[in-house]
Amino acid sequence: MAEENDIRDVRREEESRGRRPVDTKARKQAAKLRADLRNVLRARDERAFLTILREAGLRDGTPEFAAALKLFRKETG
Repeated sequence: MAEENDIRDVRREEESRGRRPVDTKARKQAAKLRADLRNVLRARDERAFLTILREAGLRDGTPEFAAALKLFRKETG
């Protein structure tokens, strides 16, 4: 299974030559972030949600951070 994923990643990178390159590392990080967010939302774990926001590059006190936290609280309230 892991070997198939590696082959798929290499193939995707090779097919993109001459076009905008495919960043498989960034895609994997984004997929992990989405999975983590789904788990946190299901668990309604605010502390874990805040950790994910910070890992995603949002900083405490910014309007984006506040908006995300407000939405989380509304949805999980």
